[in-house]
Amino acid sequence: MSRYNQGMYMIPEHMQEGLKGYIEKGIKPGEFLCSMLEHRIYEAAGHADEINQQQLFQYIYYMYNYMPMQSHGCEETVANWIKLKGLSQHEVLSDAER
Repeated sequence: MSRYNQGMYMIPEHMQEGLKGYIEKGIKPGEFLCSMLEHRIYEAAGHADEINQQQLFQYIYYMYNYMPMQSHGCEETVANWIKLKGLSQHEVLSDAER
């Protein structure tokens, strides 16, 4: 099981599919997840529904401990992850670099 899947239990169920799509395939998520991924926490709080408002710390913990480091950070990092089609393309690049 991939590391990011091991911690997925921390993410509210209604958000898991969107987050997996972003991690695995680089599918751009909605405003709340984009803000979280770009470490814009105040903005994320403004876009969050009632459930996600209560889970902000869980998202931060999950991103730091379970997501690939190259998948979150600044706006440029997130845009690059999307451009490279997520984890599947990053794994291909990592294999080619070996």
